[in-house]
Amino acid sequence: MTSTALAEFVATCRELAKTQDAVLTIRDAMEQLVADPTKLDDEFPLTGTDSDVTLHEDEHISIITCETMPGINQPPHDHLLQVVIGIIDGAEVHRFFHRGPDGIEAAGGRTIAAGDVLSMQPEAIHAIAAQGPETCRAVHVYLGSLSSVDRSLFHPETFVEEPMTLERYAEFGRPAPARV
Repeated sequence: MTSTALAEFVATCRELAKTQDAVLTIRDAMEQLVADPTKLDDEFPLTGTDSDVTLHEDEHISIITCETMPGINQPPHDHLLQVVIGIIDGAEVHRFFHRGPDGIEAAGGRTIAAGDVLSMQPEAIHAIAAQGPETCRAVHVYLGSLSSVDRSLFHPETFVEEPMTLERYAEFGRPAPARV
């Protein structure tokens, strides 16, 4: 792998994931990465599609670049891992949910813009959308192997829970205004 900002970030996070203060130190590294998003333009160009690219995954960490197109609400889902998200371009609207007696319930939200970093605990359930007319580019770092976790996906209207599959996730992503 050539020595690029993303490659260096991946190498740094791989080492930090094995430390006692992994979330805090990875958050610091993420803040440095997204502080100057222009340095990532050539490494992480806009593709014009809702797409995720896995940069690295092992038992300690998963690092994924995410491109979220405007006008599409992603469905509520969980990760069951701690995650640190850094925004490179645009803004990401996060709608949060918590488990209630009858399934998931809305629990507020937050919008994070270019240069912002958000950390979430393993029990977090959220849905994302790009804010406004701009595509959102982000880097997501999960503390663990994301593809090895039996995650949940929730129907965007009924909130009925089902096993997460990429096919159902894509099917549930739909045009709609994202509101926090």
